[in-house]
Amino acid sequence: MVERVQMSTPDQIKASFYTYLDQEFGPGFAKLIESPAGVKIGERVLYLPESGQEVKRADTEQANREIEGGIIRLAAQLSDEIDSLQYHIEPVISSGLPYPRAVDIPHVSDLALGNLAANYATSAAELPQKNFSLLWLFGVIFTYSAKYLLYLDFMHLRLRTLYIAEYDVEFEFAKGREIPEQLKSFTVRQAEMTKIIEARQDVDWAKLVQIDTAVQTLIKIKDA
Repeated sequence: MVERVQMSTPDQIKASFYTYLDQEFGPGFAKLIESPAGVKIGERVLYLPESGQEVKRADTEQANREIEGGIIRLAAQLSDEIDSLQYHIEPVISSGLPYPRAVDIPHVSDLALGNLAANYATSAAELPQKNFSLLWLFGVIFTYSAKYLLYLDFMHLRLRTLYIAEYDVEFEFAKGREIPEQLKSFTVRQAEMTKIIEARQDVDWAKLVQIDTAVQTLIKIKDA
């Protein structure tokens, strides 16, 4: 069943997202992050891809069919080994909005739900992966058992920043309560690192990555 949402213009979608953030994390939370010029508006996400990149919302019905088909094939393979095998498929429910979600934007699912962010935090690479096409993002991802807040800022020529925090986790009621103070501290540290690298001509690039409470920084000095 598709839930129809009356709010449909980009400005209304942005206002709804900011209202959600302030309700979830406290008044004024959404104002911690200033969006750049030209930012695109999606469902519970603001983002800026590289010039010329277009992002479309995934077909939820098609995704449900693919998931169901995969489960059916797996069940058929296991039926000879497990008697009276039963399974239940919980379909993804669409809001009915045409705007892309964070999970529809390239690289975002791998950053929030996969190993890409953790690998990036500890690697010596400037970008999470080759041909990384996302310049800026501020949004949330909903899953069945948890939600994720993401802030990515690769707009600066020499600084890459990424913040990801898990909240509203099933059976972990305190998870995410520290996010407002964490994000404030993260943006302060981002500003401090910006001043450092702009004052030093020997810095090739730098990155600041925080996943929940774990913070990693790296400053790459130019080769002599």
